[in-house]
Amino acid sequence: MYVPIRRALDQKQALWHCTPMDPYLEKYLKKVREATPTLKETGDSDGIKIIIHEGNIVSGYVSRTAQGCSAFLEELRVFQDSARGHGIGSRLVRTFFRHCADMGVEYVDSDLLDSTALRNRGRIFGETALHFIEETDDGEVELPLNLPQATASLDRAGEVWEVTPEEELARLSPGILVRVYLADVDTSGWEVPVRSEW
Repeated sequence: MYVPIRRALDQKQALWHCTPMDPYLEKYLKKVREATPTLKETGDSDGIKIIIHEGNIVSGYVSRTAQGCSAFLEELRVFQDSARGHGIGSRLVRTFFRHCADMGVEYVDSDLLDSTALRNRGRIFGETALHFIEETDDGEVELPLNLPQATASLDRAGEVWEVTPEEELARLSPGILVRVYLADVDTSGWEVPVRSEW
């Protein structure tokens, strides 16, 4: 019997949503929800690392210049693959941005390498808060892209980005630099990390 692909995918997705959650994963997610985000400043005072229970980490750094204060979100890691898609990464990003706003940061940059991460940022901040930046020899240029265009661009880059190990060393990132101005985002209701010593 022929089943249209769309209907088959819908049925598979419906089955996935009806499948009971693994008890270990359920316990783990409960612990993460109950955990308080912990801020650990790295060796230099401008490094930021926020941890939520067992290795769920967001890290980056703050840059202060005569032109102002900005931040770069370097790494976002959810410890268990099975825990992805349950809001841990979004919570880490919100906490990082709240901390940056409290530090007086004007904007936060992230180099996003896949369209899923880009769509998640769109959900967290709203599509209009995302600015796509290209660094040139003459400085920075804001690209006239919207979220669907930027997502499609990342998808295309991911399809054709097959390189040898030697090319890997010399290549430029296939990602897209995304900037969020904190004046455009209300972080007041987001969690404030608790400072911790190493």
